[in-house]
Order: sequence, then structure tokens, then C-alpha cells
Amino acid sequence: MTTGLSGGLALRLDARCSVSASLSRLWADRTSPRLLRLICLATYLKVASRPTPAAEFIARSAGMITVGLLRLPGMDDHPIAELAAYFRTTTRLPDEELARLALAARGAGSRWEAIASACHVSTYKDLVGVIYRITGESGAELLYSATQDAVRQLSGTENYHQPLTWTCQPCGQQVTDRAPAGRPVHVEHGHGLGCARLARDQAAEDQRRREHVPGLILDSEPAAGLVQRHWLRERITDDCPRCGWHGYFHHYIATVDGDWANAVCDDCYADLHPDITVTVKFYVARVPRSLPGGGEAVAVIRQRDRSDHDYPGIGHFPDLGQQMTWRLWWEHTSMLVEEARASCDYDLTPISRDQAESVAAGLAAPHWPPDAARLPWISCPYPQ
Repeated sequence: MTTGLSGGLALRLDARCSVSASLSRLWADRTSPRLLRLICLATYLKVASRPTPAAEFIARSAGMITVGLLRLPGMDDHPIAELAAYFRTTTRLPDEELARLALAARGAGSRWEAIASACHVSTYKDLVGVIYRITGESGAELLYSATQDAVRQLSGTENYHQPLTWTCQPCGQQVTDRAPAGRPVHVEHGHGLGCARLARDQAAEDQRRREHVPGLILDSEPAAGLVQRHWLRERITDDCPRCGWHGYFHHYIATVDGDWANAVCDDCYADLHPDITVTVKFYVARVPRSLPGGGEAVAVIRQRDRSDHDYPGIGHFPDLGQQMTWRLWWEHTSMLVEEARASCDYDLTPISRDQAESVAAGLAAPHWPPDAARLPWISCPYPQ
């Protein structure tokens, strides 16, 4: 049987030889990746009397790594077990193995949080001796970023935010992860219509939020129509399912009709509040004409002006603006401030809401499966 990557990285296990004999030949090198994989195979596989297909294969295609999973009986946990063995024994994990095992685990049904938990990874200190230091605020983000970096190294691309693609077994489609965490319906692109796994994982995420988010609340304001604002005990990082904001929620989070599973940001609270008026302007950021790729849109920007943001001694002014690039999250930007100071690296032009929608769709198309363009904040850059 052959499992893993082809060439010098492939590990061959002769079905006619016992696993114990193979282990004894490798025991002198207790840190050997081959030994670790044999240990996992001995745990999860029975050696057959004839060769069997490889458990996984990795193919390089279109600048990204794609994992296809050829399933064998009893192998549901096999990729995670192999990956966890590296961390358990503090053994250096090659890029090829990290990409193969992490993406195979995703294909087998595990989310990034579960993979990190199985490997006991929660901070960068847990990567020492196994993976070169990667930044991240959670175990899921650390492993996701490390896998992105491994794929980048293997594919030779300069893209530090390399999309990660795997095969979903229930629907049989190639799925692309856009982030290590978040609502599955918003960060896993490419699932087939009615995919059972996507529905299951989204239901579990909704239930997790209903149980977890109320515990983050210090106090709640009276409801204003269907919307109610709540004071957070401390700053959190999250995403807004209504407008697509991703980043810090510093002080507030809001519920609509009491739904904790789909709590929204404070700007959406203002949108939905019957006594607050919000106006929005849109801009497109393009590469200057004098540079290579001149005229190419790299971001769409939105700037809000809220009627409740009138500061004593300062006056009334709009926010600094949010941008959306090809990563398809709305995040803070300094480009409008830089433009006012004549120091912006891009050409900014005011555009209409319809034009902003077109730019947003254009940012999504080259990088993500078609369903990414149907995200609520892509099909409508600002919710109405």
C-alpha cells in the first residue's frame, strides 16, 4: 500500500510484512515522520492481503493544493491522528505533510477548530518544534495560516493568503475555505446545493452562538423596535452576518428579534434603529494608470454618516471608512484619510451603489467559487 505524496515523500507499506516488523526497522529513528505515520496506520488500518489504493492524494492545480480523499473503512479520524502525532511527539512537520493532512481532515468532516483541538494547538507556543512560527489569535487561525503558508511554499506563489481547497464528501464538490472560522455558509465556498454537511455545520454554529454570546454581555439597552443593543464585557473579534464587517466589536453587539445566532454589529444596529439615520457613500480604489495594472480595481470603500454620531466640542462627521478587497470582508481602511492628505497610493473615485456592487462582484470572481458573489454584502455592498 502507498500513502501520501509520490516520489521520495511516499511511504510504502508492504501488505505481506507485519506492521511490527516495519516499526522495528524504524525504531532507531524515533522522530522519523515515516515512523509516526506507521504508528497511525497501525492504529486505524488493517493490513490487507493485497495492495489497496492510497488513502489520500494531493494534486497541484491552478496555483493551489487540492485534496481528494479516497476513503477506506475506519479511516474517519486518520488524517487528524497523523497530524496530532507530530504535535504529540514535537516532530518537525514538513510542508507536504501539513498540507496533505490538514486538508484531508477538512475533507473528512472536521472544522479548523476541531483539528486544532485534536492537536492541542491554542497559541503559537504549541507550534514550537513542529511548525515554524505563524501568527494567529486562536488554534484554528494558527493551523489555517500555517497550512496557507505550506501551500504557498509548495505552489511557488507569492500570495500569502492562499485559498485552501478540499473535497466535501457528502456533496462531492470542491470547497474553498475563505477563513479559519465563522459561519460555514459564509466562509466555505463551493458546496453543492442542499449539502448535508454544510447544513449540519451551520446548525451547530448557530447553536454554539446561541449558547455562547449571551455570556459575553454585561448589560442590555431597551429594545428599539426589533433591534436591541447589548454592552460587551470585553472586546471580541467577530463578523457581522448582515453587512460583512469582520474585526473588533469594541463595545456593542446587537440582536434582531432576539436572535443571538445572527447578532449584528453596531453600525447595523444604527441602520435598523427607527430613530437613527444612516447615509452611505461609496468609492473605488484603483491602481494608478502610471503603474503596471493601471486602472485595476483593488478595493471598494464605503463610508457611513450616522445621525447619532454628533460629538460635543467636535461636531458631526462620518466614519473613517471600510474597505473590501478580494478577501471579501469589510475592514477598516485609512485610504480616505490618506486621500485627503494627498498621500494615498491608489486612485479613489466616488461611485454609486450599483457600481459598488459591480466592483465587489469583480473582486470575488477571480479568486472564489461563484457562490461567493452571492454573499449578502457582495450582492449588496450595503444592506438596505
